[in-house]
Amino acid sequence: MASCYKILTPAEFEALRHLLPGPEQTAHEPRWPGTAFDQGDGFVHLSTAFQTLGTANNFFGSAEHLVVLEVDGSRVEVRWELIPDAAADARVRRTHVAAGVAYSGFPHVYGGLDLDAVVSVVHVRKPAGQATWDSVWPIGVLVNPPFVYKMLSTAQFDEIRHRVPGEPGYVPGASGERWLGTPLDVKDGFIHQSDGGLVLASANRFFKHETEIVVLVFEYSRIADVVEWESPEDRDKHVWAREAHKGPGPYRGFPHVFGGLDLECVARVVRASKPAEVKTWDDVLPALLGI
Repeated sequence: MASCYKILTPAEFEALRHLLPGPEQTAHEPRWPGTAFDQGDGFVHLSTAFQTLGTANNFFGSAEHLVVLEVDGSRVEVRWELIPDAAADARVRRTHVAAGVAYSGFPHVYGGLDLDAVVSVVHVRKPAGQATWDSVWPIGVLVNPPFVYKMLSTAQFDEIRHRVPGEPGYVPGASGERWLGTPLDVKDGFIHQSDGGLVLASANRFFKHETEIVVLVFEYSRIADVVEWESPEDRDKHVWAREAHKGPGPYRGFPHVFGGLDLECVARVVRASKPAEVKTWDDVLPALLGI
């Protein structure tokens, strides 16, 4: 079964964050009973990928920040149920038919949701005063990329190269505790990374004056448990990121890593260089990274 999604307010997410799999987990709850709204209805409300936008607009239209949990559908038992209000159900059915999507109701989980089935967390934001989520909703993008990228200056890389497999001087087991990132990462509380759609734009924006950089390539599947997808809170940066994103897939924010990275998960180290007078990485990075 395909993934299902649970939409939460930031406050609802913070209340269960410590229960989610990953380095920040401090407690385990066999079955999460859901939000107060879920508990009132007696089951956990979920949505298909197609249904998430309608759910966001209908129930969270006034919010400016939401958190979407992607749930592995093969690891939960769902009950497909129609909306009790026949008129509302008919409206939802019509939207599915118009889009050529089969409709069997909404996926509901009874008896609590197994949070071990949560495979990704996505933060979605919209400008203040915007009535709907239509222009920013990452529908269809909750499909994980094969790789994510961390860019470093050569000096920053030299500090950790002995912890990276395959590098000269690598000492097996030297990774030890998770790497918390660069000084900027530590200051911000997470490790900044980019997916394939933003790595070039990020290099051009943040490393345009560098002549040499090092890109750590991570297989997303190996670090997914510590990644949260977030858009910049600053409106100008948010607009820049959306416009700069080149795919594959629509924009979903940046993959931020919380709790540090295990450098044993580095799949490849890519060294890139350009002449000082050249201000972009356009002629270098795409070929090196295969993007």
